[in-house]
Amino acid sequence: MPVLVVEAAMGRVGRKVTATGSLYPQSEVKLMSQAEGQVLQVQVREGDRVNQGQLLARLDDTVRRIELALARAELEAERTRLGEAEANAKSREPLYRSGVVSQNEWIKVSAELNRARAEVEKMRQKVNLLRAQLDYFDIRSPISGVVTERKMEPGDLAMARSHMFTLAHVRTLRMRAPVSELEIPRLRAGQTALVELDAYPGRRFPGQLTVIFPQIDPRTRQALTEVEISNVDLKLRPGLHARVSFEPQLGREAIVLPAHAVEWSETDPKSGYVFLLAPASRRPGGPGAGQGPGQGQLRPESQGALRGGSGEAQAQGQRPAQRQGQQQQVQGQRPQGQGPQFVSQKRKVRLGESFEGRVEILDGLKRGDRVIVSGMGQLKEGGPVRVVTE
Repeated sequence: MPVLVVEAAMGRVGRKVTATGSLYPQSEVKLMSQAEGQVLQVQVREGDRVNQGQLLARLDDTVRRIELALARAELEAERTRLGEAEANAKSREPLYRSGVVSQNEWIKVSAELNRARAEVEKMRQKVNLLRAQLDYFDIRSPISGVVTERKMEPGDLAMARSHMFTLAHVRTLRMRAPVSELEIPRLRAGQTALVELDAYPGRRFPGQLTVIFPQIDPRTRQALTEVEISNVDLKLRPGLHARVSFEPQLGREAIVLPAHAVEWSETDPKSGYVFLLAPASRRPGGPGAGQGPGQGQLRPESQGALRGGSGEAQAQGQRPAQRQGQQQQVQGQRPQGQGPQFVSQKRKVRLGESFEGRVEILDGLKRGDRVIVSGMGQLKEGGPVRVVTE
């Protein structure tokens, strides 16, 4: 009977945590107008990359410039009045000290001077305010990123707090994905993550788990996680559906086998058995009769087959696929009359954790044991087998 064989080997026990979610920009800004006016220019469209401080649009500022000019004129007028008040106070002060001017009159002079100073300061601040507000008519980007929405067109009337643009920082993206509360203990902030997207089949994008939100949703029993993904080449876009897998953090080393190589006990879920590849027994006149020295050991050509081809084929520099039948196999049977070289040997094992199509072997196997991984339903103790490659 042809069988496939693997060597029992050490592996890390622990399943990956997987989740699905969507991509979001690292930061997003809804840019609102701070001034009122007709839109004169719009210099960017959706998809355009912009730098911080770049001019995006311009509003009509004619009215505000007129108001600024009037304020500056009023400021000059108040400065003139202040000069007059200062001159009046300067001339009256000696007279007040000599007693020619009464105290009440001096109080009026001083009050007029202070009032003139206050008016000048008031108009100075008004001019500064109007000058600053002129900047509001130039709509500039507060961040470096990409324009994702354009809400205004030339000719539109922008009001205060009108939505002008939406900008997003997309050189780094965030993926938010809910994870079962049972998986949360397996996760740690800073853990490596791999992100896959339907838009890019076959590619994996590295990421890092940055946040595990503390709140569990009582309806779904899930917590939200956030993964940060580099997007320097800007291939990824916000809104894409994605799958993320987190490598196990707390895995232990143990012997692991493919799950299909194990037959589970019907009464004990932690018990089962496997079939090992064993040399045929040497019995006079039996299947192993006629063997010479070194009987019961793998022949060199058989060992070659376990590595992917027979010793003969490798010695001749041939590929396994070039041999008859296009399937390379161990000489699982001896020349006629000598019986089979290998038999299957049943071995009871103690099972541990199952994960990702593999199972942990707690007891019953040692590293290097050759385990049969095919034809489980047809194997029996001591049955003759021959090893084939896939």
